[in-house]
Amino acid sequence: MIQTVIPPIILPERNRKDLMEDIPEALRQGMDFIFARDVHEVIDAALQPLDAPTPAKSAKNGAHLKTMESAPPSVDVTAIVPSNA
Repeated sequence: MIQTVIPPIILPERNRKDLMEDIPEALRQGMDFIFARDVHEVIDAALQPLDAPTPAKSAKNGAHLKTMESAPPSVDVTAIVPSNA
């Protein structure tokens, strides 16, 4: 049996309820979800250091749901935008 690794999925916080209502638990099982409130949290979640630990799977339902408060620490990112852009 081939086992596929699915990377964490970043979703808007406002879609948490939709995920629980619309996607069957059997499909969510074994997947990690990160719920972000703004683009800064998306960037923080997406740009994890290479040595960051892999999130643990939830023993209860197999899906790991978290907000940015419970996400592992990430790299600080600063964007420099020219004033004439």
